[in-house]
Parts: sequence; C-alpha cells; structure tokens
Amino acid sequence: MINKVKRSEDSFAAVKFKYIPGGLWKFCVPIDSVKLFDKNPRRNDISVDELAALIKTNLFRKPIVIDQNNVIRAGNTAYKAACKLGMKMIPVAQSEFNGEGAAVDYVISDNKIGEKAQWDVDILKELILTHNLADAERRPNTGFSEVEINRLFDIKEQAEKTLRHVIEVAVTVETEDEARILYERLVKEGYKCRVLTL
Repeated sequence: MINKVKRSEDSFAAVKFKYIPGGLWKFCVPIDSVKLFDKNPRRNDISVDELAALIKTNLFRKPIVIDQNNVIRAGNTAYKAACKLGMKMIPVAQSEFNGEGAAVDYVISDNKIGEKAQWDVDILKELILTHNLADAERRPNTGFSEVEINRLFDIKEQAEKTLRHVIEVAVTVETEDEARILYERLVKEGYKCRVLTL
C-alpha cells in the first residue's frame, strides 16, 4: 500500500511541476500568482513558441525574477511560454526593489545588457561539433535554425576563399552618370563593386 501511495504522490508532483527539474521545485509558486509587467518594453511574442519548444526539451531551468508585488521584472517571455505549455507552477526569485523607478531600471538594463554579448564563433563551433548539435534531431534544442548553423560553418571558409581569390580592377570614368551606369551593369552581371571618388 505504501508503494502505491508513493507512486501516486510522484505522479501528482510530475504533473504539478511539469517541465521543472526537482532542484527548482522549492522555488516554485502557482503560475497564476505572478503577473506580467504591463509596460514591458520588449516585444517578445514572436519568441514564445520557440522558447516553449526549448523548455519542452531542455526543461525550465532558470527562475523568473518577480518583485515584492509578484510582478515579473525579468522573464516575461518564459512566463508566456510556460502558460502556453499549460504549466501549473513556475520557479521564481523574488527581489525587493526600492520603488518602481529601481524596478524599471532593472527591467531595461537586464534586457539591454543581453544585446551587448557576442558569440565567440570558434568556441561555439567547437561545442556544436563536439556534441553533435548540428545534427537534424539535436539542432532545434540549441535554438539555432538550420540556416544559422550552415552560415556559422560557412562564414570562415567563405572569408578565406574570398581573401585568396580577390582581384581588384579600377576603372576611371569622367562623370557620375557613367559611374552609375557602369556600376549598375557590373552588379547586374554578378560582380562585387564599390565606387571610389578621387
């Protein structure tokens, strides 16, 4: 009888904490107890479906940040993705802000700082190759599209080919009209052109 009760509790927990690793359960609150920040300056709806798919595969591994009034200050997209997945609970980190101004400072800076980060392309490629993440089945788990992966692995090779095979030809013309006509014709024929004025 004890085993049956234990299995029942495990099943309940699995439903209640769906997509959340056990280590985060203690940080969870009912999803309907938190509120979206209605002045969120980031338009994130376009990312919700993709993030929901990633959570389904990789689980919900990072708490969202809420203030003392349970308003989301970081993680609006994750919250929307959790709602889309029908999650009942969501992990949160509650922080007290010294007024709305301080909370808004955090909202803006948290979003802005992410724009400044850049990929180390060599390390990224190494990780993708080492862990077979370019494979058709595993690539979606990274959030990269097939086109982005192809571009990532072609970019260096293309640059090296271009450097090895570039020959520049300078043509002098008398008027701007002649330059424009010649430029348009060469571009139409597939040449890479630039206009230099002396």
